[in-house]
Amino acid sequence: MKNVETIINELNLGNDVRLIRNDIADLIEHYLQSGKSANKDAALPYFVDTIESLALNINSPRDMSPVGLYTCLSDLGKAIAALEGIAVFDETPKRIRSNLRSIEQITYEFLIDVLVALRATSAFHTNKH
Repeated sequence: MKNVETIINELNLGNDVRLIRNDIADLIEHYLQSGKSANKDAALPYFVDTIESLALNINSPRDMSPVGLYTCLSDLGKAIAALEGIAVFDETPKRIRSNLRSIEQITYEFLIDVLVALRATSAFHTNKH
């Protein structure tokens, strides 16, 4: 499985966005499963941001653009660090700031379901609506 740095390098090289999306989704799923097993809730807000950035890319009107993928990978790096017990020197993740209670309702199972649903969309593979 590829790591965040490898995927960023592939983005910089202009590799196929569809393949990069799949690599990102594989990595997200792997770490969501790890987080679920480890019960490390500190990473959940970063996973929310990660999946939201991936969805932004998938739904971008710019066909096969890397829009949102760099942010997605940055947030994924923070989620991985939080899972590994490494302090993330960042404010509360951006989308959670406005409603801190909302994170209490989010679980790894929920995010895994969201990722599975996102991967099942035709837009995930083609970016055509």
